[in-house]
Amino acid sequence: MIRKKQEHKPEILAPAGNMESFFAAIAAGADAVYCSLKNFSARMEADNFSIEELSKLSELARRKNVKLYLAINSVLKDSEIPKVGRMLVRVKRYVKPDALIINDPAIIKIASEVGIRCELHLSTLSALSLPSGIKMAGKNNISRVVLPREFSIDQIKLMADKKSGVDLEVFIHGSLCYGISGRCYWSSFMGGKSGLRGRCVQPCRRIYSHGDLKKSFFSCMDLSLDVLVKVLQEIPEVKTWKIEGRKKTPHYVYYTVWGYKSLRDQVMTAKEKKDAVKIFDEALGRPLTHYNFLPQRTYNPAGENSETGSGKFMGRISSDGKKFFLEPREPLLKGDKLRVGYEGDLFHNVIYVPLSLPKGGKFVFRASDFKKIPPSKTPVFLIDRKEQELVNYIESLKSEYELIEGIKPSPVSFSMDEGPVKSDKKRVNVKETFVKRCSKKGSLQSPGGVWVDDLFIEKLKYEKKDFSLSQWFWLPPFIWPEDEQKYMDAIDLIIEKGGKNFIANNIWQAGLFKKIKSINVWGGPFCNLTNTLAAEVMEKNGFKGAIVSPELGKEDLVSMPKNSKIPLGIIIKGYFPYTISAVKSDELKSEELFFSPKKEGGFVKKYDSLYWVYPSWEIDLTENKNQLKKAGFSLFAEINEFVPREIDSERRKNSKLNWDLNLL
Repeated sequence: MIRKKQEHKPEILAPAGNMESFFAAIAAGADAVYCSLKNFSARMEADNFSIEELSKLSELARRKNVKLYLAINSVLKDSEIPKVGRMLVRVKRYVKPDALIINDPAIIKIASEVGIRCELHLSTLSALSLPSGIKMAGKNNISRVVLPREFSIDQIKLMADKKSGVDLEVFIHGSLCYGISGRCYWSSFMGGKSGLRGRCVQPCRRIYSHGDLKKSFFSCMDLSLDVLVKVLQEIPEVKTWKIEGRKKTPHYVYYTVWGYKSLRDQVMTAKEKKDAVKIFDEALGRPLTHYNFLPQRTYNPAGENSETGSGKFMGRISSDGKKFFLEPREPLLKGDKLRVGYEGDLFHNVIYVPLSLPKGGKFVFRASDFKKIPPSKTPVFLIDRKEQELVNYIESLKSEYELIEGIKPSPVSFSMDEGPVKSDKKRVNVKETFVKRCSKKGSLQSPGGVWVDDLFIEKLKYEKKDFSLSQWFWLPPFIWPEDEQKYMDAIDLIIEKGGKNFIANNIWQAGLFKKIKSINVWGGPFCNLTNTLAAEVMEKNGFKGAIVSPELGKEDLVSMPKNSKIPLGIIIKGYFPYTISAVKSDELKSEELFFSPKKEGGFVKKYDSLYWVYPSWEIDLTENKNQLKKAGFSLFAEINEFVPREIDSERRKNSKLNWDLNLL
């Protein structure tokens, strides 16, 4: 007898970046909605909400049996800790969310101090990618982990741990970032606007030149699991299906929730499934892909020949010599929003439709709406619309919302129990090191540090010499779940051969070490450490020190060491990546320069299964070294990289990254 696979009913979690999208999520039947306050969100470009608004929205959600998750998932600076504490006091008092979605470990401690009674969900920005990390997260009061969007169904299954007590959340639909979440610093390099602080300027969506080509090599299609989502119902640890899109329209929210609710709840024929998938076309997003979900049929979403701007294709511009117009493939409704051309075009613009128009009718554009007249055959896309039925749904919920009595938040205070670290703490000697890649013919013995990658691990098996006590071993910033045991075994062998110093490039990689307190494990620059409260959480998880985030500016950098409970290090010089990705456009050649429209150069190098995208210049803080020593930094690290020959002395330049900027 063949047993039928058991299926459970995960919740559908919808995004809301504004009031109307929140109402649209409820109208479509979402089980939970995630949103943010005006500050400390990974989507600061969305409208977001005030405490007063969220107080009323949380009450409306409770009446509709819908959960509310509050995203406070940006990294924090030390100066912001009191403000975040006061904000959480108000959240506890007036909003009472069902969960906080967090990234910065400091929030774990602040939430505990405030006594807020809700679950803590670890954002995908934390890039937790290892089963051992799931267990570690559980020990840190994390009840749910949002998995990386790059995972296949097999990798999701590897992360499912019944004994950990930690639930899993999986993205099923929405925008794909080119870089692995939490591993992208590209926006910071372009003027201090950090993606980890919700300020991303989306440099990956730009047009780049590479040889004779000009295109969006890094712009990705949208993820859509559509009918494949049913496979996730066979994994009971996957409690939530998450839809990305806090900057998207109510129309998008409504249609995506409706589509996945239909797929989850209904038994469908093949034809009905096909019809359900068409619902996602109506969401007006970018072209869709299953990405890596099926390991036997992966798809590269980057650098597609089709343009990856959002919207449904409605036709191309025609001209009769006097006027230019669109004959739409589908009816246009009053209030529809049309995008003419692509964002890189000089004539690109967004136009509202003033009156409804039938399919094949003639929508005439006004020349005054454009800086430059769009040429014939320019594509036009529908990017938003307001059907009357949805408008009515939203209006009815808005009426209910307005009847809920508002609150007037009173002043609150917040302070941590523990004050600054005393100045008489044990002095740590200043050390200098560097890290380089292992080469095929080179020795594993290094006076500085070496990346622990596949080549290193292969050569490690045959290494006869013991390692120096001064040598450092750097773990990658992202490790796939199927490689966990390989790295655990490598760490054990390094320790067996005398290695004592490790750089873990994710706080949750601490789970790879069986006896972390008996060796010297530091957090690396990819841990994105930006405040001393997070350093305290790292200490409690066995870290002896940490290298701070290279994104920080001078003011924040020089103030951190005196208040840190663990020694701090800094990247003093070297090639630090724009981003780290799981994919690369086939047309973009590794180790050859590409350029932005502003002539900002870069190149791609592949290490194992990951693509490291570098700027064509180094970070260099060497002239500020004495100031950093006086501030109390204990470790100065240099990242050595084999650069393409094309980057000659004329093209090389140095950068202080955000040293002279106030990181946004």
